[in-house]
Amino acid sequence: MEYELELGSELEEFYSEGMITGVVEQLTSGKEATAYVCRAGRKLGGGLVAAKVYKNHRHRSFKNDGVYQMGRNIPGGSLRKAIELRNDVGREAQATLWVSAEFDTINKLMNAGADVPRLLGQSGRVILMEYIGDMAGAAPKLGDVRLEREEAVRLFNDVVWNIETMLRNDVIHGDLSPFNILYHKGRAVIIDFPQAVDPRFNTMARELLRRDIENICRYFTRMGVVTNGQGILHRLWSSFRHSSWR
Repeated sequence: MEYELELGSELEEFYSEGMITGVVEQLTSGKEATAYVCRAGRKLGGGLVAAKVYKNHRHRSFKNDGVYQMGRNIPGGSLRKAIELRNDVGREAQATLWVSAEFDTINKLMNAGADVPRLLGQSGRVILMEYIGDMAGAAPKLGDVRLEREEAVRLFNDVVWNIETMLRNDVIHGDLSPFNILYHKGRAVIIDFPQAVDPRFNTMARELLRRDIENICRYFTRMGVVTNGQGILHRLWSSFRHSSWR
């Protein structure tokens, strides 16, 4: 009940459309947003769903956001000026852009077949999406899981395929690590895309891709997988730059 009172206005549209009937519990809380488990309404067939609620701009703590905004389409006129000045109006507008950017990115990747949560809707600062887990609890983060080597090799190949699929669709995650990958029923599901960049327009794209790959290789090396981060980076970036996918 406490969460429902606290989030009532944020989730109002989902309640009124019959998409959710209540908030079960807080799932996670990060620098950008807090995720909640909700009871799905008849419109969604019941069960559980996840609501990611972005924090008010006054409580956001995301750093170096200029790196990730490079190349993004920002409205012109007075709104753009407010964003540049970083006043209250500008910061609120910027926060809204982050939500829309994450929704659009996940939607693109979902349609491309990547292992991301299925989107259910967006309203204001909230994204409603598939709940990764079951009635017993949420799926663990990959970084908290100890894998057998055979399973680790399979998952490593899956994650690299997802990184390649992202790049083929002009997306670099930008903050990928084992702690924003969920492990559920043998599947790795990648989450948290507000900082994703378009490598066609962001001059830091290769560096962000390198960091994503290194983070993943570091984890899987600990699981006994033989990795070659530099080789993966060279192959993917060369294919992207030489337009062999286009």
